[in-house]
Amino acid sequence: MKRNATLCNDQTKARPNIMNQVTNRDGRRVRGIWFRNGVYYAQLRVAGNVKQIPLQDAGTVAQAVTARQVLKGQITAGTFPPAPPQLQSPLPPESEALPVAGELDVSDHSIPAAIKTYREERDALKKGDKKTGKRENSGLNKWVEFCNMRQEAKQPKPTQIADLDSKMLKNFAVWRRKKALAELEGKLEEGVTLDAEESGISGRTLDLDVMAIQKVVAWAVTEGWLEVAPVLHWDTLAEEPEKIRLMTSEELESFARANLVTEDSLAGLPKKYRHLRARHARSSQAFFDYTYLIWLSGGREHETLQQRWSNVTWSRLATKDDAGWKIGEKIVGHLHFPGEEAKAGGGKPAEDRNVDFHARLEEHLREMYERRDPTTDWMFPANYDPKAPQGSFRKQLEHARKVTGQEDVGFHHGRHYFISHAVMAGVDFKTIAVWVSHRDGGRLIGRKYSHLSPGHSKLSAQRMDGAF
Repeated sequence: MKRNATLCNDQTKARPNIMNQVTNRDGRRVRGIWFRNGVYYAQLRVAGNVKQIPLQDAGTVAQAVTARQVLKGQITAGTFPPAPPQLQSPLPPESEALPVAGELDVSDHSIPAAIKTYREERDALKKGDKKTGKRENSGLNKWVEFCNMRQEAKQPKPTQIADLDSKMLKNFAVWRRKKALAELEGKLEEGVTLDAEESGISGRTLDLDVMAIQKVVAWAVTEGWLEVAPVLHWDTLAEEPEKIRLMTSEELESFARANLVTEDSLAGLPKKYRHLRARHARSSQAFFDYTYLIWLSGGREHETLQQRWSNVTWSRLATKDDAGWKIGEKIVGHLHFPGEEAKAGGGKPAEDRNVDFHARLEEHLREMYERRDPTTDWMFPANYDPKAPQGSFRKQLEHARKVTGQEDVGFHHGRHYFISHAVMAGVDFKTIAVWVSHRDGGRLIGRKYSHLSPGHSKLSAQRMDGAF
């Protein structure tokens, strides 16, 4: 990130009273050189501390670079800073004392200062997802609190970013756990005690807090606050998530139909409640369509909510105008997923992708199209405003869990089903990775998603009959 790049041939654009970065004639950052109030500064490590030394005689960027190299050589040789001159007695009054030779303009390179500047620049550049930034801020706030606690307890000065090491990460984790337990104990009713295994905070939360400070460290290296990134050893504390089970087609179908309003379901209710249940018919049908669409296309929860009818290219027969196709040959359609929606639930966008139609996917979309709301392009418009997409199907999800007894099922099970059956159908991993927006070319699919249904192994063995 760049706080304020200063053009080498127009220093009048530099912001006053602060350190400005310097660029050369090609617009590239000149490392180790800063500019403030008409004076160039060289950033160097002196006696273990990173300091910015004024270069009073440098009038151009080239002269500043040369002067910095001379200073660097003096520091290596141990001749800088020079020893203070021996003053004749009596000493002048304190108010009249001359400045000691080699006195430096030291910037605040503490962890709290680095966090503050990093967040300001991150937000100014609008880098990353808002939800991710909010979670990152939560962890960084704890780091600021931790550093302030250290300073109050035993440190004479703020904890510097250069002081960060693996031991400090562990101390931070211990402090976070103790603080979380204390807060938890404060909320307990009188006479109630905590379980001996209670930690007060999850390992995943601590992992995210460490990831947040690692981003600040990377930023500090880029900005020249650190010459090199410190080696930070951290053992991941988050527990390995449970593997998603491969559901059968019957289980998924019963789950999707759990919310449907039918004549039979209404007949089983008392008459005074039937009109209330009938009001949910539209949203229940939308949940059915939505669940099946994930199952048949492998879409993610949030990006599927954002789907539009304009993203559908229907299959058709080729005509003489279709280059490269024989007349009457079927051109297979597809469902388009815009890259900006690939991580609508949080994270970075991906590349645009098309999921080519298989028979069941196109059939389902045509059925949905027949009962669509013609006044909107959204596949799943909001009940209160057709011009906006549906925000969530979480209420319907919870109801389906209770009705079917499948408490562990989520929308990701449908995506998992799609990937697993694509593997079992013999589709190559790279193609599947494109369909489901994986950036690793299919490595994750080969490692985690190739779950096999009963009988698949025998069918695979039969395919080997002609190989020997």
